[in-house]
Amino acid sequence: MKQDTFNLMLRFLHVSDSYNEPPRSSASYDPQYKYRKVLEHLTARWQQGYDLFKVLSIDETIVGFKGRHCLVNYIRIKKHHQWGPKEYNLADSKTGYVLNTVYHTSALQVSDKGQPFDVCNKLLENHSGKHHHLVVDNYYTSRVLCEEMLKRQIYVTGTVRKGRPGLPDGINAKLTTKGEMNVMRNGQIMALSWVDRKQVRMLSTHASAKTCEKTLWNGQVKTLPTVVVEYNGGMGGVDVADQMADAYAAERRTMKCWKKIFFHLLDRTMTNAYIMYKLNPNITKPMGHYNFIVEVIEGLLGGYQESRQHVGRPSLGDMQSRFTARHFCETIPDKKRKVCAVCSKSRVSGYKGTRITTWCKSCGVGLCRKECFQAFHT
Repeated sequence: MKQDTFNLMLRFLHVSDSYNEPPRSSASYDPQYKYRKVLEHLTARWQQGYDLFKVLSIDETIVGFKGRHCLVNYIRIKKHHQWGPKEYNLADSKTGYVLNTVYHTSALQVSDKGQPFDVCNKLLENHSGKHHHLVVDNYYTSRVLCEEMLKRQIYVTGTVRKGRPGLPDGINAKLTTKGEMNVMRNGQIMALSWVDRKQVRMLSTHASAKTCEKTLWNGQVKTLPTVVVEYNGGMGGVDVADQMADAYAAERRTMKCWKKIFFHLLDRTMTNAYIMYKLNPNITKPMGHYNFIVEVIEGLLGGYQESRQHVGRPSLGDMQSRFTARHFCETIPDKKRKVCAVCSKSRVSGYKGTRITTWCKSCGVGLCRKECFQAFHT
């Protein structure tokens, strides 16, 4: 497809009815109106036909966009982009499959328990009673989250910030000796403070206070709390999904924020499809990520191919007719000139690109009167 044709199609791409969009001055204005239907449709499809593993993770992602829009956020040194709409993703920690996505808006907080709790509550609204293990970072972890998720039979493990409401004073206290650990428990909720290179505070309703030996990448054997091992093993689900989606992302420069989000959702859908393809037990040797994307695109095209115009000089005519038909050396009309078709190719000594006044009218090419005319037709 020509680039101009693609840009023209992209110009008229719409996924919502702009005539029914509430104005900005209206109380019912929705900053996600232009892509909300696509988001709801895709997230519903993501949750069909995929069986989650036990460990889940929630983390945020920035969709790269530096234009002016109320959804644009800034996160310092965060992953692939720093500016753009911020989305919260629920992903399978084992495979990186993204199951649900919500975007950061002012209307995301609906309770007095804080926006981090409301984000987790919205992403996990269809997963109660399945005994999943949720791993989150210190932005989301709180005592309220652990208590409420435990009522829904969802276990939580995560780092927690100092001074969070409900955190015991013994956990907030500063520890200085490397390897020093302080553990406190209230029912099924365990709070831990441990010093490695710096002090780490954690809450968990799943792990215990035991320690285990872990072999690091450099071969060193280190004693770690089991809650730290579970956190490190389960926190990277969204990061894996982002790496796979950004590897072959369909990013295009645009002034429309919703188009950036739309193509990002398509990339996320393609990544989820590839993960499901690799999990198919009937496929013994799965293809690579890039080859999978090419196969999907070719399948959607269905063999369609746009005709191409040949670039360059036109052909010299029928190659057979110049040897069999009758030809005459004539003067080019209107005092025009042409380059000799034989001299220009052979680059004979002394040839300086001179344009001549004689040609073969039947062949439509310039030819010198003697040797070149004869050589061209024999």
